[in-house]
Amino acid sequence: MLLGGFLAFVMSFAYLHAFLEPTNRLEDLPIGIVNLDRGATALGEPLQAGAQVVEQAVAPQPGARQPVRWVHYRTRAALEHAIRDFDVYGGFVVPTDFSRRIATLGTSLGAAPPARIDVLESSGTGQFGAAVFDRIANTLVPEASTSVRDQVLGKLGSAGVSVPASGIASLGNPVVAHATDLVPVSTRSGRGLAPFYFALMMTLAGFATTTAVSIGIDVLAGHEEFDVLGHVIRLPDRGASESARWRAKLVIVMAMSPLAAAAMTLMAVELLGMQTSSTGKLFLFAWLGIAAVASLTLVFLVAFGIIGELVAVIFITIFGVPSALGVYPQYALPPLFRFISGWHPLRYATDGARAIVFFDARGAAGLDRAVVVLSVWLVATLLAGWALAAFVDWWSGRRRARAAVNA
Repeated sequence: MLLGGFLAFVMSFAYLHAFLEPTNRLEDLPIGIVNLDRGATALGEPLQAGAQVVEQAVAPQPGARQPVRWVHYRTRAALEHAIRDFDVYGGFVVPTDFSRRIATLGTSLGAAPPARIDVLESSGTGQFGAAVFDRIANTLVPEASTSVRDQVLGKLGSAGVSVPASGIASLGNPVVAHATDLVPVSTRSGRGLAPFYFALMMTLAGFATTTAVSIGIDVLAGHEEFDVLGHVIRLPDRGASESARWRAKLVIVMAMSPLAAAAMTLMAVELLGMQTSSTGKLFLFAWLGIAAVASLTLVFLVAFGIIGELVAVIFITIFGVPSALGVYPQYALPPLFRFISGWHPLRYATDGARAIVFFDARGAAGLDRAVVVLSVWLVATLLAGWALAAFVDWWSGRRRARAAVNA
């Protein structure tokens, strides 16, 4: 009863605490901005409309917490590169002729076309990140338009020029947005969440199959019994040590990992049509992720026995899902889950899958780091499993020796 209540408490804390207030917790979300405006002269006075727009956009918000962290770039190419590397969640470019178009619009009394701000989107950042960026864009461009309109009308008023009715509409909206999605997603992308769900399936495949293999090996070795509809199956104890059983389990789950990865990739990409930039790289990455989680699960099973299944579930999924950065970015998570996301395997499984699915398998978009971290998890858990199994054997032998002496 107490265990059931504890698990319900932990699960409610993990999921609800992480996901209830993403917008209110949003802080330092990186957004790029480039000002290429060369300035102009309007009615005999210098006009730096681009600098004015940027200054207004990056002005600090009231309070200590800043939802957006503006990252300045010198060229449009640098900003596009940062978006494709997932360094920023989108960006804005003020073109070179921005002030000139504003000046022309004013001197033509609204007859010229409006100025433009280029909005560079990235749907591959996920549903929440894309929605936040859209909200920023829907605020920045209208505010820029209002500011520029007031400035132009003020200059015209100072010069004693009246605006005809035909030009009021254009001068009322002198700045428009021109949007380009640099990292588009298809209709079979789970609205940007497909990499997270694929990574989650990697971890569940590693955990579930390892648990099944562990039970099978322990039953065959006579270490555990198996109950099917009241029929107890218990084979003779073969005297297999913990190390011997751990090695047997490890061989099977490592051989299982590429098969599970192939099955996942086949189902996701070939049968269900999930978007990806490289089926081969997705398979190899899934292989690594499943192997790492399988080896991690074995560590819990060696350390805690059958209770290790419960401990593994709490670590791998209950605290892994909120920390995976699949639904919300780290900039919208509470401090605890920001900390966990820095090293949790599900976070890096999500990062790597996202880089392969949406970001052309670019190493800088998170794939390189994900491969390194998951490889470290794999090697570390292999060593930890070996050491724990050897310790269990030593401790069991010591207890048997003491029992023999006492007898």
